[in-house]
Amino acid sequence: MDAHHLPASELHRVADLWYDDGNIVIQAGDAQYRVYRGTLARRSSVFRDLFSVPQPEDETLVDGCPFVRLPDAEEEVTPFLKALFDTEFFHSYPTPTTFSAIYGCLRLSHKYEVPNLTQRALVHLSSPFHTSLQQVESLRLCDGVSSSAWEEDHYFSRPANWAWKEPAAALICIAQLARQVGALWVLPTVFYHLTVADVGRDLYLGVQHAGITASLSSADQDAIHAAGPALSSATLAIMAILTVKGATPGCTTPLECLARRLDLVAMRQAHFSQHIRDPLHVWVPNNFTFLGGWLACNVCADFLAPHVRAVKDELWEDLPGLYGLPSWDDLRALKSASIGEAFADVLDDD
Repeated sequence: MDAHHLPASELHRVADLWYDDGNIVIQAGDAQYRVYRGTLARRSSVFRDLFSVPQPEDETLVDGCPFVRLPDAEEEVTPFLKALFDTEFFHSYPTPTTFSAIYGCLRLSHKYEVPNLTQRALVHLSSPFHTSLQQVESLRLCDGVSSSAWEEDHYFSRPANWAWKEPAAALICIAQLARQVGALWVLPTVFYHLTVADVGRDLYLGVQHAGITASLSSADQDAIHAAGPALSSATLAIMAILTVKGATPGCTTPLECLARRLDLVAMRQAHFSQHIRDPLHVWVPNNFTFLGGWLACNVCADFLAPHVRAVKDELWEDLPGLYGLPSWDDLRALKSASIGEAFADVLDDD
């Protein structure tokens, strides 16, 4: 970490992290922060070791304070330092937070060894990416005209406490971060949504999102691309179940029920290409509840639901393997060791 200065005209002080009585100046990119050396040393073993090294007599000073330049981006350093020095910033889950705060706090707390902040950030990161199908079914990825965001389904609670405007770019950043910090349990659902999104050239060329540059390894790129046929096959299997011919035992209106289901499939043909790779959200449990009286009688709905569930259960169990990841059991064990039972009070059946 050298003390090279940029011209003063290119620098700016981050007002929220410039304390008049601070005793060390940190620089990241063009941003400068005047904070407290003792707090950094107490919270971070890396900074503690850095500050234990005797400094030369002619060391660079800024406003009379020792100066350290970090090789990290301002977009990451600002939330990281704010989490260390502002007790009102980056509270524990389920307090709402942002993609940028999670990314900066997690990557740099891992890099500079601030374990309690790392765990807090890991919980936030994990909130949209659960390791059970039940919880995943309570979330949906909603595509808008110009943006997409995680949105609450009317029929389920939503444990996720943060959102993003450009899911494909954000997901690539999240995948890169998860690899860096060892949060492998989020990757099956992250990779699943990248396969669903069919992100094209961004998958191979990398992205810039919220000031962060991210890319995937060639192995992850290949796995995300190769998973498409398996997801499409599961979707087709579900559609075949919904349009199966033959009377359901106990159904008193079999022809009418079949006609309604065929009408529904026909209505969705225009959007089928958007959902062909998204079998986990093609038909979620509330669809049977909400449309039970219109899609089919309750007898048919009760008959179809477990068959659809069986297709999804099989795909879900296979999902980590599709992406070259450890089994769900191993991923859940890693998750538990890293963040404990952070989501025990929500719809997670791990």
